[in-house]
Amino acid sequence: MTILINLSNQLMAEAVYQLLVTNGYDDVLVSGRSPAKGVAPEVLLVDIATLSHGLLAQYSEAKVLLIDTGIEQDKLCATLLSYRIHGILSPRTEFHLFKKALEAVGKGQIWIDNESVKAVLH
Repeated sequence: MTILINLSNQLMAEAVYQLLVTNGYDDVLVSGRSPAKGVAPEVLLVDIATLSHGLLAQYSEAKVLLIDTGIEQDKLCATLLSYRIHGILSPRTEFHLFKKALEAVGKGQIWIDNESVKAVLH
């Protein structure tokens, strides 16, 4: 599974990249670096600041996993209604759940952690 990390904080993007590569994910790309020609990611790992219709159009086949970096509840609901989101992770998600979320989203399943579900239902 090819994952493109597109986060607004480059340090955080590099940390997530290192975490994934160290744990056996081989096909991980970071926005801003030159990807291999013709490589299309299966999963986009984004935050609210980097999520855009242009990015989704560029990678129309990719599944989107949004990292909640402290989004207000009303903005989270608006984002879910405005974009094609396949998963949401809270900033306190443990790594084993992060891996499960990546695998689920990569298979086309929806993944929303409990904190985000509660925020949406509120």
